[in-house]
Amino acid sequence: MLIVEDDLRQRELYREVLRAGGHEVIEARNGLEGIELLKTDPALVLLDMMMPAANGLEFLEKLHASDAHKSLPVIVISGAATEEWAVRGGANYYLTKPVDVRVLAELVNGVVRRT
Repeated sequence: MLIVEDDLRQRELYREVLRAGGHEVIEARNGLEGIELLKTDPALVLLDMMMPAANGLEFLEKLHASDAHKSLPVIVISGAATEEWAVRGGANYYLTKPVDVRVLAELVNGVVRRT
């Protein structure tokens, strides 16, 4: 699983949730790092939209431009972006901050079962 989030506390929270579910986690502090980490072939991306050095929309554009990653499931977790904005950008799912960790865990597990 790839976490692309500039806020350290949020990344730590998401990491805990994912690892508690038995998932391996890699992390990026911004969209540029996240784009680089796509080469690790993650099963899913948790993505913030408002970040420096390539925001969430820029990340999604690069993701969908790649044949190898265009079907990669993306869960946007944002306090600023709207669901419409995230989905129009190519995200599959949207959660608002502050995120309910139980809802996040259930969504991640559901997505993993479907892929």
